[in-house]
Amino acid sequence: MERAELKLVLLQALQDAAPASHADLTEATTLQTGLGLDSLGLVGVLIDVQDRLDIAIQLEEVRDVATVGDMLNLLQRKLDENSARNAAA
Repeated sequence: MERAELKLVLLQALQDAAPASHADLTEATTLQTGLGLDSLGLVGVLIDVQDRLDIAIQLEEVRDVATVGDMLNLLQRKLDENSARNAAA
């Protein structure tokens, strides 16, 4: 999946969790202060994104995720891992 497509999936999940406008969303936008997500909101976004992308993310993997770009990197890595696992099967 291209990064732009991945960003759209994340944007949809963010809009569901925090319906405010995300028109100025950049990869440098912080999840907590920039988007106002608390830990519960972040978990909701993670659950939504996991369902949309059919991936599994462990909470430990999210500890260092602070920005939209960090989240996109994590999502891309999980998608790549799934693709590699499926190719090996």
